[in-house]
Amino acid sequence: AKNFIKARSGDRLGVLVFAGESFIQCPLTIDQDVLISLMDEIKIAEQSYDGTAIGMAIANATNRLRHSESKSKVMILLSDGSNNAGELDPLTAADLAAKFNIKIYTIGAGTNQDVSFIPGRGYIRNEIDEETLKSISKRTNGQYFRATNLSGLEQVYDTIDALERTEIEIKEFTQYKELFGWFLIPALILGLSGQVLDRNIFRKRL
Repeated sequence: AKNFIKARSGDRLGVLVFAGESFIQCPLTIDQDVLISLMDEIKIAEQSYDGTAIGMAIANATNRLRHSESKSKVMILLSDGSNNAGELDPLTAADLAAKFNIKIYTIGAGTNQDVSFIPGRGYIRNEIDEETLKSISKRTNGQYFRATNLSGLEQVYDTIDALERTEIEIKEFTQYKELFGWFLIPALILGLSGQVLDRNIFRKRL
């Protein structure tokens, strides 16, 4: 994710973290160093806050983007699991985003194994809800991608970067030890915005 951010020179970036709930870690900014620094401060949520509120995350990001005057707005949602928290269904949230002409690219991230070992958490079941992720992207005129390792994820980023060079992105992703060599936070969202367009990035829980 950091390499992707560094490649977005001139774009405004933001971070939204979420697990069972979501909140803005960093509002949109062109200061990449500040954004990366705040990303480094994100920690794995306590188990009491565990969960994956994909619908709420999409809705919160949509609320940030809906007043944008940009001609093109895009979210990138990277998830390793299924929606199991929050009061809003992901497809309902996707329909809301579509009403504001926000396109959502979705990425199913994680290994093909049934379970993964997360330090401090033990073994957890891999439950990527590909059907929901595909439906989210379809309803918003986006596209679904699958990434089972770091190399594959980087290729997805490159593809989206080329497709949406001037649009906003929101991406959401969870990092397992097997996938990235280290694990990330329970949930995280980045936001990107170009000179004329807005950008954002999403992430989910471990």
